[in-house]
Order: sequence, then structure tokens, then C-alpha cells
Amino acid sequence: MEYQDFVTAEKNGKILVGIEPAIARRFFTETNYKEAIELTDNNLFLERLSIRLFMILEFAFAIITVILSALSLKWYSLLFIPIFLIFWFKYKLGSSLANQNISGIVFITFLVIASSLYFFKDNLLTVLLCISTPLTFLFSKLIYKASTVFLRNLAINNHKIYGLLLDKGIFIKHI
Repeated sequence: MEYQDFVTAEKNGKILVGIEPAIARRFFTETNYKEAIELTDNNLFLERLSIRLFMILEFAFAIITVILSALSLKWYSLLFIPIFLIFWFKYKLGSSLANQNISGIVFITFLVIASSLYFFKDNLLTVLLCISTPLTFLFSKLIYKASTVFLRNLAINNHKIYGLLLDKGIFIKHI
């Protein structure tokens, strides 16, 4: 499909445009600054910064969760930490798959934070543990969600990116 036809069909709602999440994340994290400007004719500083910030926050909250579990749960942390790490790695692997719906993890994050504030209001370390744990998973998902949204918008508004992704990472579904 030619670029102008692609843009027109997308604007008219005749097609749905999807981007491969792993390719989108790689584009924003592994493409150097000068290459990105040459490819897009745009300064992608804010997009690249936000993806990297999500990556840093994901890792920071994972470390905070491990530390808080040791402080809050004492010996039970020997059980909690491996379970948390296994679920986190599994969730992280699944985050790069095609479905980038974040409503579920956002709902769970708010539910866990609200319930921890209600049930554990007297134990600050447990509340902080209950806050940091779902935030780790949320930022894991946000890395790929933001990457796909940013690259999808670039592909729709930039013929160079569209040409680059045409055979590799863009999916077009006719409605």
C-alpha cells in the first residue's frame, strides 16, 4: 500500500494500524540520536526520554519491592521474592506481545494501592510494598504501550518511518 493511500485509509477509518511492540521499543532505545533524526526528520527526545524513564522506573520499583519485602515480610520474603521475580519476568516477556491493553494492570494497581491503604494503614512498610509491587508491572507494560503509540503515530505522519516498517513491524487490517 502506498503511503498516501495508507494515510487516507487510516484517517477515514478504513484500516487499523498496529505496530510490533518489540520493534517499537527497540527503535526508541537502540537507535542513536542522530540516526533517529535522519530517519524521522523529527527530534524524538521526549519520546526516547519517556521510554527510558519507564525502563528505569520499572527496574527501580523492582529493587524497591525486593528491599521492602525483606523489611516488611521478614522471613516470608524468602518465599515472596522468588515468586515476585518469576511473575515479573514472565509478565515482562508477555508485555512485548501484540496485546498492549493496559486497562487491566491500571485497575489492579489502583485496587491494590487502595486496599493496602485501607487494610494496612498502620504498617507503612507493607503499604509501600503493596504500592511498589504493582507499579513494577505497570511500568513494564508502559514501556511497550508508549513505544507502540509513539511509533504508530510516527508511521502515520512520516513516510520514511512507514517505508522502514512496511515489511518489518507494521500491521494493517482492513475493516
